[in-house]
Amino acid sequence: MHPTSLEKMAAMVRIHLEPYRGVPLQVLDFGSQMVEGQQDSYRPLFDDPAWTYHGLDIEDGLNVDICVADPYRWSEVPSDHYDLVISGQALEHVEFFWATLFEIGRVLRPGGLATIIAPSGGVEHRFPVDCWRFYRDGFDALARYVELDVVDVFTDWGNGMWEDTILVGRKPIWGDDDRARFAERARLQRHLLGDDQPVPPPERADQVRPSPLAGVRAGALTAELESRRDERLRTIEQPPDPVPEPRPSLAQPEPPSEPTAGELARALGARLAGERGRALYRRLRNRPARSAT
Repeated sequence: MHPTSLEKMAAMVRIHLEPYRGVPLQVLDFGSQMVEGQQDSYRPLFDDPAWTYHGLDIEDGLNVDICVADPYRWSEVPSDHYDLVISGQALEHVEFFWATLFEIGRVLRPGGLATIIAPSGGVEHRFPVDCWRFYRDGFDALARYVELDVVDVFTDWGNGMWEDTILVGRKPIWGDDDRARFAERARLQRHLLGDDQPVPPPERADQVRPSPLAGVRAGALTAELESRRDERLRTIEQPPDPVPEPRPSLAQPEPPSEPTAGELARALGARLAGERGRALYRRLRNRPARSAT
């Protein structure tokens, strides 16, 4: 997890959740596993004694409380249970991410929030695959597809390599007909992926208690993040005062050449992959070439 992602999630907590400190909230973190070389997680941001944080991933490991067998069917997680589902630096690694978003919508309580952070740029970092990048309009379209009301959406242009996009979406408080329609649409997503297992019908609307986060105000996080970005870009656009270059001396050695963009990208990719990823890469390179047919 890179620092700018942690900063955005911290801003979301400060702006949207500060009024709810002391209020019991259930928080689920999709893609929570801390992999080799990773030192940070979102867990410390949700340290209020009244809040319960659960890390969810498809592999067991550090910072994982719930291990699901299928990224598109979380049978281990009850419906209408969580007030907040968060995810950072995970969705780009999910091949059919729209099906996963339907599961996020299913496990949210009515009025609950989903907060998703994913890169819009950056080098390929396969763990085990790297499939997607997201812009503001893409997250807006995705929210509409899975029927979440957009609370905030923002792309952080010009901020480091990854230039993250963040979405905060709210699950509507539906009646029985809309709840049944959403459940059927979620079932169809899994059917298209070859999963025809039956699913229980959703509970009646009057049996599900809405989340207290239904009252979160839309647009507040976007406004702050846009202000930060605009100030940063203004600072970048102001050229520094020129510094006179020293006259070259015959006794001075030639300065070392700067690494190329390709060399920097390969070095960063190797660092992100870690020893486990580098070993896999070396093993794949030693595989015999596939014969032409």
